[in-house]
Amino acid sequence: MQGLENIIAYIKSESDAECGAIAKEAIEECDRIRDDYARSEQDEYWKYLSAGAKDTEHRLEQLNNLAAQEAKKLIVSTQQKMIDAAFELAAQKLSELPEHELNELRARLGVEADCGADALVGRYKDELAPDVAAILFDSNL
Repeated sequence: MQGLENIIAYIKSESDAECGAIAKEAIEECDRIRDDYARSEQDEYWKYLSAGAKDTEHRLEQLNNLAAQEAKKLIVSTQQKMIDAAFELAAQKLSELPEHELNELRARLGVEADCGADALVGRYKDELAPDVAAILFDSNL
């Protein structure tokens, strides 16, 4: 019986060694798979992060462009209001001129004698507006 017990002990030790080797390979395979998934997860994370950053930069650029356009519109609108105010003031000043000075001005400009201050300013407003803008804003429209 001693021989049989030795054979069983030998088979058991070989079996244990083989099971240990299989378990070790399984653990190594699990670690490799886990590392592969971790790398894939990191790759996906950075891909989404990069795409999000690019999308954010693009959106920020769009918002900056929109803000610049709105600012330009506001500036032009304000400039137009100031030009209109300048011509209103000119019309007021012309209406306050003594009649003989207004007649002299009409004669120099070659307009009808009965042309009122508002009509006189209105006649030259479109033509003079760029010059007035340049004076008021130190730039060309």
